[in-house]
Amino acid sequence: MAEFVHNKTQRLTFDSSSPNGILLFRELTKAYFGFVEVLCGSHITFILKLDTATFMHLVGSLESGLKGLDTSISSQCAVAVDNLATYYFNNITMGEAPTSPAAIRFAQHIADCPSLFPEVTHHFCLSDSLQHKN
Repeated sequence: MAEFVHNKTQRLTFDSSSPNGILLFRELTKAYFGFVEVLCGSHITFILKLDTATFMHLVGSLESGLKGLDTSISSQCAVAVDNLATYYFNNITMGEAPTSPAAIRFAQHIADCPSLFPEVTHHFCLSDSLQHKN
């Protein structure tokens, strides 16, 4: 153990600023995306109150999970994205101005990065069209 602590050159490293860096560790990846799925389902107001950079990093990691080959991970990511899209539809696009602090914050996240959800949902359409070709 002491050798591991002192021998920094032989440690496995990855770019922690990259959303897909987590994908290098299979078991951690499953736990991470399971956690994010629960957050987006049951604690969505917490997610939406995050600063924009953190929120975008989180959604970017969902996009990375959707691109992966593991179906359980891509399913968890799809559920998380569906929860976010449902919240957006129910609280922002219904023709009225958002009233809750979380909805206002979500609208701000979308305004700060308007291409975020089109990029993520593009993977749904792409994977669906590939399935229909087979």
